[in-house]
Amino acid sequence: MHLWRVAGSTWTRVSPDGRKIGSSLYSYGSPAWTVWSSKKAIALTVDRRTALVVHCRKGVVGEFPLDGEAQGYPVRWSDHEFAYIADFGPRRGRSIVVVDLTNGLSRHVYDTPHLMSDLCVRRRRDGGEVAWLEWPSGTMPWDSARALRAPRAYLRLVPNPVITPGAAAGLFFRDGLLHGVTETNDRFVPFSATAEGAVTVDESFPGEGRSDWFLGWRWHAPLADGTWRVSLSASTTTLMAPGREGWVALDSSPVALREIDGAGNRIVALASDGHSPAALVTYRVGAKKWKQRSPMTTEFPVAEVGEVRRTTTDVPFVYYEPHHDALVPPLDERPGLIVHIHGGPTAYAGRDYRYDFQHFVRSGWAIASVDYRGSTGYGARYRQSLYGAYGEADVRDVLEVIEFLTARSEIDPTRVFVRGGSSGGMTALLCAEDVRVAGAIAAYPVTDALALHYDTHEPESGYLEDLIGRLPGAEEKFRSVSPQFRDHYPRRVLIFQGDADPVVPASLVRHYVDSLIARGASVSYREFEGEGHGFRSTATNDEVLRREIEFLRS
Repeated sequence: MHLWRVAGSTWTRVSPDGRKIGSSLYSYGSPAWTVWSSKKAIALTVDRRTALVVHCRKGVVGEFPLDGEAQGYPVRWSDHEFAYIADFGPRRGRSIVVVDLTNGLSRHVYDTPHLMSDLCVRRRRDGGEVAWLEWPSGTMPWDSARALRAPRAYLRLVPNPVITPGAAAGLFFRDGLLHGVTETNDRFVPFSATAEGAVTVDESFPGEGRSDWFLGWRWHAPLADGTWRVSLSASTTTLMAPGREGWVALDSSPVALREIDGAGNRIVALASDGHSPAALVTYRVGAKKWKQRSPMTTEFPVAEVGEVRRTTTDVPFVYYEPHHDALVPPLDERPGLIVHIHGGPTAYAGRDYRYDFQHFVRSGWAIASVDYRGSTGYGARYRQSLYGAYGEADVRDVLEVIEFLTARSEIDPTRVFVRGGSSGGMTALLCAEDVRVAGAIAAYPVTDALALHYDTHEPESGYLEDLIGRLPGAEEKFRSVSPQFRDHYPRRVLIFQGDADPVVPASLVRHYVDSLIARGASVSYREFEGEGHGFRSTATNDEVLRREIEFLRS
C-alpha cells in the first residue's frame, strides 16, 4: 500500500518503493497515516515498523523507529511530536508512545493491559487533551469499549472515564467537545461530552452509527454546518446531514460508504454506489453532486445493485439476480444459487460492488448474501441474538433463505452452494451438512472452535465464549458446533487457507481437511504461502476466483 497526493485529477505517489504503508494492529489493522501539515503526512510502515515523514513533493524527509509488535492510530501530538498506539502483546499490553521529530527520542505517556483504539488529540497552547477507547482483553469493543480522556501531559497521562450509556466508538474532538457514538436503547447513536464530564446523547439519529467489525471505519465528517455522519440499516449506508429539525438523509448517498472525512463544505469518501467498484469520491454541499476522484485502471461492467429482501420468517438477505446473456425470459431453466455468508460474525452483508459477485451473476448464478442473526445494522438485540447460539441460529437462518427461494421457484434446488470466510466459513461448512446444499466453499474457516479459543490471537481470545459459552464448562457445546467433531459432514468442499494466518491457525484447517478425506468427502484444498487472515495478493485472489468457478462448474 502506498501514500498518494491528489491534485485535481492528478494522482502522484509520494511514498517510496520498498515501504509498505499500513498497520497490523490487532491483526486487522487500523488507520496508518495522518496529516501533519498542508504538505506533510506521518505514515506507518507495516513491514519495517517505522514512521515516515512524507512531503507531498520531496517524498520521505524523515524516518523513525517504532516501539511494539504492531502500531496504529498516528496523530499529531504537538508542533514537533507525533503519537501512536503500540501493541506489545498480551504480557506487556498497550502504550501511547510520543516521538520527538527533532531528535527521534520516544517516550511512553500511558500504559495499559487493555486493548486501545481511536487515539485523538485536541492541541491547545494551554496543553489541550487526549482521548482514546479502551476495553479489556477477552472482550469485544462493541460490547465493552469505554472512552477515556486526559489532559495532554509531557510525561504521564492521567485519564478520566467518559460515562456513556453503553460501549463507545468513533471518537474525535470538535469545538471543545469530545464526540463519538455510544450504544443506547438498542442502537449506536452520537454523543458529545464536555471537559467537565457532561454527556449528551442524540437518540434522534436514525439507524446504527457504528460500522462493522473490530475497530470500525471513520463514519463522521466535520463540516462547516456541523458533523455529517453515516447511518447503517439493513446492509445499506446513508449519509446523514445535521438539520435544524433533526437529521436529514442525503438522497444521493452511496449504498456502501466505507469511510468518510471532510472540511468546509466538502466530504471525501471511499464509497460504492453498488453499480461500480469502491472509489475515492467527493461531495460538495452546495453543488449537491458526487464526483469520482480515483482513476479506474480496469474496465468493470456496470452492475445492478443488490436488493434487500426478507424471508417469511423475517431473515434479511441481499439478493443479486443472474445477468448471463443466455438467461432471457421466458426461461425454463432456473439459476443455481450461491449463498454468501459474511464473516465476523459481527458484520453485515453490504451492497457494495464486489467483483466476485459480479463474476458469478454474469456466469448465470443468483446470489443471496445473508444477514443472519448476529449481524450488525439491525440493533443490539439482533446482534446479540447469536450469543449462545453460534453454529445453530446462523445455520438455521441461512437454510431458511435457501428454503424461501426454493419454495418460490426462483432457483434450481439441485445447484445450491454456500460460501464464506472465517466465521462465515464455519457456518458454510455446517450448512453444507444439509442435503439441500451441493457443496461448500470456505476460506480460512473456523473448524475447531475449542482449539481456536486457546490458539487464536489476543484480541479475539474471549469472542467464542460470548458466542458459544463460558469455559471451563462449555467444552461439549464448543465441540458440538465445530465442523471437526460433527457426525455429519459436507459431501463436497473447496477450502482456502493462508499459512501465515494469525487468527485461524493453518494447522487446525489442515487437520479438518485430513479428517474429511479420511471420511470419504470430496475435498479440494489450497494453502497460500505468506497469506494471512484475508488474502491480500492479487494473484492469490485471482486464483481463488478461478478455482471457485471450476468447483461450481464441476
